[in-house]
Amino acid sequence: MDSLGVVMRVSLRRAMQGVGTLAALGASLLIGSQPAFASANWQEFSTNANWHCGDTKDVDPSGGAGVAAQTCIVANSSGYAQQVVVVSNYAGYAVWIDATIKERFGKLPTHNCNGSTLNSGFQRACFGQSVYVGCKGAFAMESFSDVQVSGSTTRTPSAFYRHYC
Repeated sequence: MDSLGVVMRVSLRRAMQGVGTLAALGASLLIGSQPAFASANWQEFSTNANWHCGDTKDVDPSGGAGVAAQTCIVANSSGYAQQVVVVSNYAGYAVWIDATIKERFGKLPTHNCNGSTLNSGFQRACFGQSVYVGCKGAFAMESFSDVQVSGSTTRTPSAFYRHYC
């Protein structure tokens, strides 16, 4: 093959890699701007300014301080909100976690999270359904979670959020 053919093939390959990189970047930007999807399964997460969380509470049934939980309300300026429970395990051993998330005023539906093993050194979140709560006037939301860790249930402190957009 002549040198022009090799240059064209290399250039085409680089162009296709660039298109793939741009497509992946565009997809990540699109997905990153959307609310998280509700799931009964525990998943990795990242927070931003839309997260409004209650205090973290020790939920380790052994009496140690190695497992903690926190309830959050995630609300955006488009009028959508969802509740989330986050569990962190730094106990040095795996624990079984399960949870139910509730909103006191009925603005967000109760959400049950599937039981799962949470290994030491990890954090996971369970996301409730994203619901359109509106943008007309301001109102309060209060969410809390009943978190079960290895058979022992503890209620998290409430997350409060005054919603307006």
